[in-house]
Amino acid sequence: MRMRNLVAVATVIAIAAIPTLAQPANNLLANPDFETLRPITVEDGGLWHGWTIAGEPTVPAEWSFNTRYVGSMEVRRDDPHSGAYYLRVAAPEGDSSHVYQIREDFEVGQWYRISAHIRGGAAG
Repeated sequence: MRMRNLVAVATVIAIAAIPTLAQPANNLLANPDFETLRPITVEDGGLWHGWTIAGEPTVPAEWSFNTRYVGSMEVRRDDPHSGAYYLRVAAPEGDSSHVYQIREDFEVGQWYRISAHIRGGAAG
């Protein structure tokens, strides 16, 4: 009985994964590569909704910046993985900072492949 349940679960997982193999790779995020920017107005000290903005006062369009988990953010042009820009986010020591999108076009029960290019290291 236990082996039958395991086979049934494995079959369901395999069948659920098939749609991702057959579908084209459509990106469901808006502005996934941060190439579309929007200007912002920063306060004295470079603050914007609690975030410290370095460099030009721009942020990637379509992205939200968590005002509860703030840090520093800069749209950079030096050595991007692809395209013209990348986003540098740094969190305060021992904390985290969040940049996100809320999407309503995901389907329940559907499998999605997520990929990102992330560079780690000390902020400097």
